[in-house]
Amino acid sequence: MTITNTTPTVWIAGTDARQVQSFQQRIEPFARGHELDVHELLRSPLRVVHDVASHATAWLVVMHRDRCTAELHHLAAQCRQSNLGFRCMVLVPEGVDLEVERGCWPDESIFLPESALSTTIIDRLRSETHANRIANHRRRQIERLRHRSA
Repeated sequence: MTITNTTPTVWIAGTDARQVQSFQQRIEPFARGHELDVHELLRSPLRVVHDVASHATAWLVVMHRDRCTAELHHLAAQCRQSNLGFRCMVLVPEGVDLEVERGCWPDESIFLPESALSTTIIDRLRSETHANRIANHRRRQIERLRHRSA
């Protein structure tokens, strides 16, 4: 599948709808946000995978510990397989063993403390998105050069 959308897509898994909507509005200048509620996760995970696969850069932001389920871990793994530009950002409470968390999420996932300010989270998301765009562009350029030389 050819990746066509350059505006990053961000799927937000939180427990408070108002918090998710606020986060969506605040990332609007640089990304398109979507709420990933429990019903969406159970009803149509393939829709999420398709959306992630159709964007050059995609994120899953997990804002609350209660949302870290086996279904969400499986969805994250599927999204990572469909798009190398996919990353997870997980907010973890103090005292959680990060090594255990790292084993549950795809490679290159980012872990931030649950107590981090929302501006810190958004700034990190923005800067990591920019870095991810650059890396994806380089990867595509290398692939094009390889195809030319073959």
